[in-house]
Amino acid sequence: MDPVSCAPRPELARWALPTDHLLHDDGTIVVVSKPAGLSVAGSSHDLTSRLRLVRQALGASNDQLCPQTHLDKNISGVVVFAVSKDARTRLSHQAENHPFAVTFVAGVELPENVPDRGEGQTAVVRDRQGVMHPARGRGDKKVRASYRVLSRDGARVLLEAQSHDGPRAIRAVLASMGATVAGDAALGSVLSPRMLLHARDVSLQHPLSGEPLTCMAPVPWSFGAWLHRWDRAEDLDGPTLANAIREAATARYSLLADGGTDAVRLVHGEGEGLLGLDVEWYAKHAVVWVNDQT
Repeated sequence: MDPVSCAPRPELARWALPTDHLLHDDGTIVVVSKPAGLSVAGSSHDLTSRLRLVRQALGASNDQLCPQTHLDKNISGVVVFAVSKDARTRLSHQAENHPFAVTFVAGVELPENVPDRGEGQTAVVRDRQGVMHPARGRGDKKVRASYRVLSRDGARVLLEAQSHDGPRAIRAVLASMGATVAGDAALGSVLSPRMLLHARDVSLQHPLSGEPLTCMAPVPWSFGAWLHRWDRAEDLDGPTLANAIREAATARYSLLADGGTDAVRLVHGEGEGLLGLDVEWYAKHAVVWVNDQT
């Protein structure tokens, strides 16, 4: 099969970052919903590069597009970008004096002795990757996080959490309570194919107008599927399944964008919580494999 010659391939721009992941764009700041598995910066197809591609397709100027908030690669949710140098300077000053308020949603198995609402604190130590681990002794520092259960199905719950110390602190505090975030392999959880931690919303002051701005990123389909133990594609309704397939396409974008191949396993059901469904992409055609238990 002949390789595709153009790189990046413009017809795949919709896979780079779906336009509904652009939560706010006024030419001064941009707020984006980052998919899990994607670095904010530092790679050839990171979130920043993809955002530039999508905004160019929309006719927008990227100027000095620069991320002002950061999420680890395996965490999804809101990321704030400054488009100009002035916006970047003002947002940096704002973050230093009044950190942006970010609310996360997490999937955990909550022990029976842990209340549905509360606040936790733990001493932590950092590993070589900077991940915070609960410390039995004094640790490097103490971190705090508050949480509230949103929904429950047996021992599994979805909860919202906040911490001025960031998402790594949330992970450490929950782990210290015996409620490690599902899929947080660094802290010992293998309950989910992906880490179930999502930055749902961010609140800040607009760097030019000073007006309050809140942006929300819808919680991904995989959180509800994990909560209710839906592990087959046939368990999902049509819109949810469409979102799942689109999320998979976004994750595979980098494999196709450089033009080295035009064939890829677009959906790997077993690895993505979509048992019974596999989709292979060949040039402009898709081959769908369905294994219906019924």
